[in-house]
Amino acid sequence: MGSRSNTVDTVGLVLLVAVAGLVVWKLQAPMASGPPLAPGTPMPPMDVAGWLNVPEGEAFDPAGKVVVVDLWATWCVPCRQEIPRLAEVAKRYRPLGVAFVGLTSETERDLPRVREFIADTPGFDWPVGYGAMDFWNALEIPGIPVTIVFGADGRARWSALGAGQAGLEAALDEALAERGKAEGGGGKAQ
Repeated sequence: MGSRSNTVDTVGLVLLVAVAGLVVWKLQAPMASGPPLAPGTPMPPMDVAGWLNVPEGEAFDPAGKVVVVDLWATWCVPCRQEIPRLAEVAKRYRPLGVAFVGLTSETERDLPRVREFIADTPGFDWPVGYGAMDFWNALEIPGIPVTIVFGADGRARWSALGAGQAGLEAALDEALAERGKAEGGGGKAQ
């Protein structure tokens, strides 16, 4: 009976590892076609459990801003690869009024790991909301990393699934030009 019990335990463990691997693969698998979010989709409320990289007691407010939303997690290798690239883009576009925000599904129990990754990543100084599953679920995000550009009107202009996707800067230039037209001015990164 002991040998049969060990076999059942082994099979159960193998199945558990296979299911966990499938979940991770699904969260990181690129979409077959099209952007993960349709242009024009409104930004849902940023209901999160808490904020990092903002003054204590405050929250990130996207109202009226061109916003880059990065959906990521510390356990996601492509996410960890994408954030340094976003830091370079942020360095060029934040002076033009573009806001950057990171949202992770990770919870308060994961904060030590999240804080460590933020501290170890040069330029990763934008607001980070943790416990952001309501935002992810509202947009039916298919996997991560997902980067979304929302215009000043709060509607999606561009989105991409995966690290290193082309088009972010062009989307920001367009969103800034739209904002500039609405305000009677303009703005574009050099």
